[in-house]
Amino acid sequence: YPCEPHNNPADFFLDVINGDFTGTTITKVHGSEDLDFEELSSSRQSIEERLIEEYRNCSYSGDTRAELDRIVQDKECISRPKSRTITYNSSFFHQLRWVLQRTFQNLMLNPQTSVAQ
Repeated sequence: YPCEPHNNPADFFLDVINGDFTGTTITKVHGSEDLDFEELSSSRQSIEERLIEEYRNCSYSGDTRAELDRIVQDKECISRPKSRTITYNSSFFHQLRWVLQRTFQNLMLNPQTSVAQ
C-alpha cells in the first residue's frame, strides 16, 4: 500500500491495519466513490489476508517463531516456585506513614476543598 507524501507514515500504517478504507481502498480503486458494504468487507478481508501472507513470508516471522520456541523451552526447564509471595522494598507501615503524611499536607494546603469533600 503506497503512502502518499502528505500522509503521516505511522497513521497510514495504523489505517491499513485497522482497515480504514479512506487511505487504502480509495488508492486501490482510484477514486471510485460508490463503494458498497460488501466491497468494503471483502476489501478488508483481502487486506487482512495480504498482511498475514506478507508476514508469514518475511524473515521476521521465522526469527520470531524461533525466539518464541527458545523462550518456551527455557521456561519449561526452570521449575516454578511453589508459592508466589509478593515482596515490596518498603514495609506496609512505611508506605502508610508516607500516604498519611501526604494526605495531611493536602488537607492543610487546601482546607476548603477538604471540607467540601
